[in-house]
Amino acid sequence: MHRTTSLTFLTGVLAIAVGCSSTMPPRDAAVESARRDFLVIAQEPYIQQYAPVAYANAKQSMDETERLWREGASEQELEHQAYLARKKVAIAREEAGMSRSEEQIAQAEGRRKDVLLQAREQELQSTRKRAESAEEQAEFMRKDAEQARSDSERMQSQTNQLSQDLEARQTERGLVITLNNILFDTNKAELKPGADNSLDRIARALQEHPEHSLVVEGFTDTMGDEKRNAELSRQRAEAVKNALVQRGVSADRIDTRGYGERFPIATNNTPTGRQLNRRVEIIVSNDQNPVGDRST
Repeated sequence: MHRTTSLTFLTGVLAIAVGCSSTMPPRDAAVESARRDFLVIAQEPYIQQYAPVAYANAKQSMDETERLWREGASEQELEHQAYLARKKVAIAREEAGMSRSEEQIAQAEGRRKDVLLQAREQELQSTRKRAESAEEQAEFMRKDAEQARSDSERMQSQTNQLSQDLEARQTERGLVITLNNILFDTNKAELKPGADNSLDRIARALQEHPEHSLVVEGFTDTMGDEKRNAELSRQRAEAVKNALVQRGVSADRIDTRGYGERFPIATNNTPTGRQLNRRVEIIVSNDQNPVGDRST
């Protein structure tokens, strides 16, 4: 319950897109940003289950954004519609989280009442000593539940603050910070000087929240040799890790993975899509548990 409650209230939805405007038209940038955010909630079944109306509104707004983009709407109109779509995505996520949390609290309350009822039945059928033992057990469970709730609220507050500091988007695996290909020259794994400001800010936020672990994951597009792309993605993830360690983040907190061409977030048939796929993602744990493996 600790991990689940922590996840449901985390609604940070902004992804870092370092230097994106210099290589991608503003119209495409706004639409692709809205697409990424909507894709997250579309792949989380609990959102449609617990907030069907809000999800439908977000989908309708995203469909309208896509329509305007296909029809060649103006940059201003596209940015406005994409902004509305992202806001409705955030609303759907928050409503789903609240509904699921309320259901879990109600279930916990029902279990607590069951324990108390059982204790009363035992009191009628047993000695006073056994009844007192059952009451003590119920009290212990209540205090344990209160402690778990307190711990969950504390971790939730810390994670919300970290999400704001990093401008990260929330997923089931953790807070995701996306760094695009402007950090590296083509086919290179050495960080460019332009990455310093973003990495400085990320490192400061991570130092203020040492209880969170993180994974740095590298990705490429499908251009070039597959084995070379896998190695390049790993080297780029290692470069970002080393940069964070140099800025004071403990190396013990950081794991790195290179996925090469796997797990694209856009088509590889267009320059814009390939740029989105050439990325490094930093996933920060939602709580004190390690970041889970990537499955989709």
